[in-house]
Order: sequence, then structure tokens, then C-alpha cells
Amino acid sequence: MNIYTDYYTNQAREYAEHRPTYPEELYNFLAEHAPRNSRVLDCCTGSGQAALELAKRFPSVTAIDINEEQINNAARHDNIEYRVASAEQSGMDANSIDLLTVATGIHWLDLEEFYSEADRILTPQGIIAIWGYGATSITPDIDAVLDQFTGVTLKDYWDDVLWFAWNNYKGLAFPFKTISDPGFRITKELTLDALRNYLFTWTTYQRYITERGIDPYEEIRSDLEAAWGDPNQKRTVTWTITMKLGRANLQPHGVTVR
Repeated sequence: MNIYTDYYTNQAREYAEHRPTYPEELYNFLAEHAPRNSRVLDCCTGSGQAALELAKRFPSVTAIDINEEQINNAARHDNIEYRVASAEQSGMDANSIDLLTVATGIHWLDLEEFYSEADRILTPQGIIAIWGYGATSITPDIDAVLDQFTGVTLKDYWDDVLWFAWNNYKGLAFPFKTISDPGFRITKELTLDALRNYLFTWTTYQRYITERGIDPYEEIRSDLEAAWGDPNQKRTVTWTITMKLGRANLQPHGVTVR
């Protein structure tokens, strides 16, 4: 079983509708650092949320994903060309990309192969930007229930690469000339139902349902409802973004995930 292709195919529409979006400041930051009139490649594009914002700031964006159903559900824009392709074998010409992005997807990739491909396709002044988010922060009581959900209820359904992403890519190898991590955050106002819709997009949630035939949300429903209060009340949900931003040209050391 390929977790990415199997589970994200089944939930592609939900993923497009219920995943949080990245802040405007993040894309403006990329536009400030990338060469002018950059040609952009967005890898692991998923529902195309990053590609769509990049297309508002750059004249040409190619967005690729190995999951055809994700591509079929991706947001459209005149400046975006979607392709079914892997990040490790992008099909792009050598020295043709000025800005290479991976939004919450680096954990799915073979790092050595991807970084070699990145070095091949980036122009001499090109920029590579990798970012992602992990756990939510809402209130201490709600966070405690969700910690129970992720660490106990779903404990046996987390793949190693997903734990890596959940823990903010701690120890991620990045053999490029690092620029900075500006410390962006995602904030969103959600009702309890909206939060549940977000949880439903997790591959760990889907694995639990597939393998056990029951909804794991039922294990936390009463505790989460008690901690939340009025289910129609919107609460501020925060995700911390970890970003690696660097310039082209691999450094002479090996690639190790941890």
C-alpha cells in the first residue's frame, strides 16, 4: 500500500476543502527573495493551494503531484500548468526553475533523489522553499483532548514520515545555502464541526477507519465537546509553520533525515 496515493485519492475533495491555507505573508516573503519573473515549480501540489497563491505573484507556475485525483481537484488558474509527476523525477529541464516549493509534502519524498533533482533543475540564482505544519494549538483543554487523540487513539496508525511532519520536520536535512526561517503561523477561526472536517483529512484517521471499520472520533467526541463548549462557537486555531529557505547548489555533505 502506498499511503500517499491510496488515502489522498479517497479524500482529495475533503483535503481541498478543509485543510488550512498558508498566510499571505509567506507568499509575499517568497516573492521578495525569488528572482524577478521567476518560473516556479510547486512539488507535491495536492489541492493546489500553494500553486494558486504563487500564480498570483509569478508569471509561470508548474504544479506536480503523483496523485492524479489530487490534480483533478486542484484549484485552477491561467498561470498554472498541472502535471502528474513525482518531485524526484519532475520532467523539468535542467537549470529551468527559479523557485522550487514543497508545501507540507517533503516527508513523502526520497530526500537524496529530490535534492539531486532540485540541484539539477534550479537556475544558478534559484531558490528552494520547503515548509509545513504539525499540531494545532487552540486552548489547553482542547489541546489535551487532541493530544490524546493523536498519541493514544491513533498511535498505531502513524507512519514514520507522518510523525516526522507532525514534529515540525525536526532534524530535516537541507543541503542548500540557508537563508532564513521567518517563523510564520497559520490561524483560522473554526467551529467544532469544521475542526472535525479537518481531522477527517488526516491519513492516520483514514487508516484507522479502513483497518478497524469504525470512526475514531467517537473516542474523543464527549471530551472534545465538553472542552469546546457551544459547538457553533468559533475558536482560533493556530498551526506553527516550519520553513527551510535556501539558495541553489548542494553542499558537499550527505543527506540524512534524522
